Amino acid sequence: MHDTNELNIAKLNDGIIQERFRYELDKVIENIKDPNVDSDKKRQIIITLDITPSNNFDSAINIEAVVKSKLLPEKTSKVVALYGEGMTGEMEVNELKTNQRGQMYFDEKAQLRTDTGQKIEEVETESKKVIKFNKKAGEM
Repeated sequence: MHDTNELNIAKLNDGIIQERFRYELDKVIENIKDPNVDSDKKRQIIITLDITPSNNFDSAINIEAVVKSKLLPEKTSKVVALYGEGMTGEMEVNELKTNQRGQMYFDEKAQLRTDTGQKIEEVETESKKVIKFNKKAGEM
């Protein structure tokens, strides 16, 4: 049995499947170029053709096409944060910028910072304000 099939998937419905394929391919390329996504993992473009017999016509079929892509998600980002009561008595939450609580470090401009990234000068200024406030409150 040798039948001639004249259907061309790229030309069906005035090329809509081909157009959708190009659109999904652009999304895949953008996903590959994204520096926040693993570039060496595979992505997929799925073309699904659902074919059902037509109820309206004898010897006819309906073809429904869906073109979609499976992209990779962005890499996860993990952060350690410190929480506790600050100098003002209010709860504070800050990102830990060093490997250990209480460890200071020099930033890219060689400025000394706390484990949460605050400049040492700022911490010293805040401490002096608290001390002055406490002395004044005790004098009353």
